[in-house]
Amino acid sequence: MEITGGLSLPVRPAETVFDQGRQAVETAIGKRDLVTAAHAFESYFLTYVMKVMRETVPKGGLLNNRMGEVYYAFLDQEIGKRAAEGGGIGLSEMILSALADTVPDEPANRVPR
Repeated sequence: MEITGGLSLPVRPAETVFDQGRQAVETAIGKRDLVTAAHAFESYFLTYVMKVMRETVPKGGLLNNRMGEVYYAFLDQEIGKRAAEGGGIGLSEMILSALADTVPDEPANRVPR
């Protein structure tokens, strides 16, 4: 189900966000890849939260146009990325603790150096 916001970019419901995160974790091969996938998912999740929170604020002001929407989309993405890099909300740690035992330390297809 696609929901279209003010931008021409598709806005996905929360179920789709979680499905994308699950797919990212499932494609991770080793613990290093799992850490990367967990942090990427937390960044994506925080970006989505910022976007949804911004939609609750009344429209108006200097950036109430198409370019303002693009600016806020990039701003939300950067805030989500920086928040995840700075420790986030603990989502990546929860993912890692839940899945750490299911992933080998090093993937079988990676050549040791």
